[in-house]
Amino acid sequence: MASWRKHARDTASWVSLATAGAKGDPRASAELSESIIQDNLRFFGIPQNEHDKALFSMLTELRGWAGMFHRMQTVPVEAPPDVLVRILDFAAVQSILTRSSIEHAALSAGWNGRTPFNEWLRRQEEKAEEDIYVVSDDVRTASTVATVDQSSESRVALEQEFEVR
Repeated sequence: MASWRKHARDTASWVSLATAGAKGDPRASAELSESIIQDNLRFFGIPQNEHDKALFSMLTELRGWAGMFHRMQTVPVEAPPDVLVRILDFAAVQSILTRSSIEHAALSAGWNGRTPFNEWLRRQEEKAEEDIYVVSDDVRTASTVATVDQSSESRVALEQEFEVR
């Protein structure tokens, strides 16, 4: 199993247990989806007043999917038979997959998993700002696109590749 899937599978197991206890109660499953979304937004350190914007951004990442879920939610005859389709549940799944893949990338880049993610990310951004080579006031080298886990050698190689193209 790919390591990025660990969080997703752990969350899926937790969701499975929670929904089994809810016995198909739509309110309980909606509360569960809301709880998952809130937990993942907190993980990323997104301020409460930015949650709507973050959700909108997440829902529009996969063009057409949110619209399809919204359509099946508002026009139930277009949904699969005997399936409750809600955009809220789609957003919860999106947030799980987003967090899982980003956690994996962060762990590969040196995050220890114990430091709050948003604090670690802020420190990485500050470190990257110190490490960027400024060519002029508004132009920076290809180092600005280098990821957190790249060494200085790989940054130099990236810059050289960028200059050749």
